Amino acid sequence: MLSWLIALVLAIGCFALITAWLWLPARSRIERERGLSEIASGEQSPGEPRADWLMLENGQPCLISCKHGLSYRIGEAAVVELGTKIRLAGASSGLLVTQGSVAREGRELATRHRIDIIDGPQLWPLVRPYVPSELENAAADHAKRASIRRTGIAALGCLTLGLVIGLGLLGHSEQPPSRSPQVAVNSQPASPAQPRLATGPAAGDAQQEAPDKTAAQQHSPASLVDGIDTSVEDPGPELLRRYQQQVSRLLAGTEGLHSAIWMTQTTLIVDRAVDEVQAMALICPVLKRYPSLRTVRVQLNPRIGVQEPVRWRQCSTI
Repeated sequence: MLSWLIALVLAIGCFALITAWLWLPARSRIERERGLSEIASGEQSPGEPRADWLMLENGQPCLISCKHGLSYRIGEAAVVELGTKIRLAGASSGLLVTQGSVAREGRELATRHRIDIIDGPQLWPLVRPYVPSELENAAADHAKRASIRRTGIAALGCLTLGLVIGLGLLGHSEQPPSRSPQVAVNSQPASPAQPRLATGPAAGDAQQEAPDKTAAQQHSPASLVDGIDTSVEDPGPELLRRYQQQVSRLLAGTEGLHSAIWMTQTTLIVDRAVDEVQAMALICPVLKRYPSLRTVRVQLNPRIGVQEPVRWRQCSTI
């Protein structure tokens, strides 16, 4: 009886926690996504829809960029691109608005570029008072139906869990107590012979094996960046894109460089605060870690406030 009581308490507790999550944060998320998708219906188009405006905030110019798409997930590249636009437009700050979401690394980089972010979770409460009542009611009804359906599934799952726990506890309580094993006493004395330690070349190899493993562990490959091997000569499109993201992040975080944006797969645009020689001294060690990127063309934009032309350079020609 005690086993079933414990199983019942655990099942009820599990169901209560899941139900609270389904009807509070999960329902709000479903309603928000449904409402934003209804607003965006008919406006989606291939590519990356966007709109930029230069406005005044407290007398200071502010660049506002809107990126549409409920499934849109903004990373570092989009934030760096907006930061460059802000500087070129002479604005003091920026605002990024999207129906999608912004990755953690994108939010961290936005703080450095003085960019405020309004994504889906923040956007829906702002636009909700202005949407038609039928659209708002449709989103709420959809979220309610989804929550009811998921609550039923959770009830079945918690019931199954309670049965499994109850049967397990019941079977454990019915097991007979185990007896202590009796140790047989051998009247004959133990043989004094002891195994001899291995000697010779085999023993020497065994003794060297542990130091060799330790040395191999201490010398991790220098070509690993964030756990990704950068030494691939001919990476596929997905791996090449990850290489380019790593380069943009590393250079954007280097003192003396503002940003690094890939205009094409073979052209890297760099905004800098140092002269040409110092900039290339900062850029080339990063690019040369990637054999597939060491020959790309580097476009050095003029420094802000300095009259100088755009420069194109390469870290390596082969």
